[in-house]
Amino acid sequence: MGDESPDLCEDLRNVRENDDVTLTTTEGEYRASCEKITTNHSSDPDVVRNDTNLWFMVGGRECVVQVTDGLTRFEWQDEYPYHTPLFDETNDENLGYITGVEIHGQMPEA
Repeated sequence: MGDESPDLCEDLRNVRENDDVTLTTTEGEYRASCEKITTNHSSDPDVVRNDTNLWFMVGGRECVVQVTDGLTRFEWQDEYPYHTPLFDETNDENLGYITGVEIHGQMPEA
């Protein structure tokens, strides 16, 4: 999996919930708002890994990207960090790997 994904766009780590952003992917450019960020820590003591999911609203579609960080213990493991493509959960569609992030600021409170 990791060898398919381009290097992680480090600006993705600066995105916070309620941020208004422009996401540049290998498939195009999307204006979005970050709706939620969740982090899961591996419960296996032999695996030091965190999976962070960033949920975005892109033109009314719910989309997610997962960033995996950790410590590589074996040479057969993928190098960390790696990430999934931005995935449109609403339409079951891959929107490409995120290659750039422009943060415009926080969305106004509703």
